[in-house]
Amino acid sequence: MAGIIDQLLWTPAGASAALTLADLSAGDVLKVEQIGGKSLLDNVPLAFAANPALLPRGNVSGAFVCSVGTSHDTRQDAVSYFASQYALLNGQGTLVWIVDAATLTMTLATVADITASQIEGTRWGIRYTFTITALSCAISGE
Repeated sequence: MAGIIDQLLWTPAGASAALTLADLSAGDVLKVEQIGGKSLLDNVPLAFAANPALLPRGNVSGAFVCSVGTSHDTRQDAVSYFASQYALLNGQGTLVWIVDAATLTMTLATVADITASQIEGTRWGIRYTFTITALSCAISGE
């Protein structure tokens, strides 16, 4: 795994520094379950037409869903960490997923759901769901 970079960073709106949600080099496990978006459409009935017109509004709605497994020194530390993550709910900001030389940046993201999905002593799995409306990709070295 030498040379592999896999990080998930969250920067709340107005914050000067990013929070690290997952870092492979620190022993975290990151499993991305879903990433994608869809065009929002207006359903416009047409007079005397059998079918309505579906017109794109120019808006996008999507989701980034992942699970992060993190180890803590004590069970109390794990509970405290979960509480700090839970406090992120409804927050808006920028989500960045770094995969080797690729950086996916999702601006205008919102923390929609945080769930403790696996609890095993001092190792907790937290499932995050972010709503996303914009996504860009940069490849370093290009």
